[in-house]
Amino acid sequence: ANTLNAMSNLRHYDKAVLEVLLSEAQRKASFFNAQEIANTLLAIAIAHAYNDGPIQSMLAQLSCVGYDLDEIHLSQIYMFALGISIEKPNLECKVPAEVLAAAKQVWSRRVQAAKSSKLHLQVSETLTMLKVSHENEVEVGGFSCDIVIQSDPVMVVEVDGPSHFFRNLPRELLGTTVFKARLLAAQGTALFSVPYFDWDAQKNSADRQEYLRHLIGTPQL
Repeated sequence: ANTLNAMSNLRHYDKAVLEVLLSEAQRKASFFNAQEIANTLLAIAIAHAYNDGPIQSMLAQLSCVGYDLDEIHLSQIYMFALGISIEKPNLECKVPAEVLAAAKQVWSRRVQAAKSSKLHLQVSETLTMLKVSHENEVEVGGFSCDIVIQSDPVMVVEVDGPSHFFRNLPRELLGTTVFKARLLAAQGTALFSVPYFDWDAQKNSADRQEYLRHLIGTPQL
């Protein structure tokens, strides 16, 4: 489970290795605890490895350990459920209703509690200077999104700080961030990323305005 979690977040999607690990996870599912189940389900979604057998085994065990799920586990399960509903809606793998309800409640609380970073606020202020109407910390497509411009299509601007990137490869996005972008795109959202290193490279307000003008163009409101 931990290896699958690491592989998915590091975007190491070797098909043969994933198949071996998922097969082993399926075989040992009855021994998995809450953390191992949540890690495995989220890894399956991030790696787009929606194999029916391992998923069914994890969900069966989930019914046995549901009382041990904390908010982190529930958030992971929410992300898995969202992924499968968008990318594999016909797959007969359903998270138990009571677990899914709890996962949605946790996710909703996290969305409501989301706070904008200093970097995010700088981007928002620059959009205001450009007279681009927008909202901060809005739920779109099941995700909490940094900046939303209500255009056609809906535009999302994600402000990606250092925590969204590999430590040793600081310009490579983590699997969780790529997964979010993939699901938003699948729902028809126009997604734009503002990496912290690009933003920091802008020397003044005029440069930042030009950067955003070039990035998002003129939204069709």
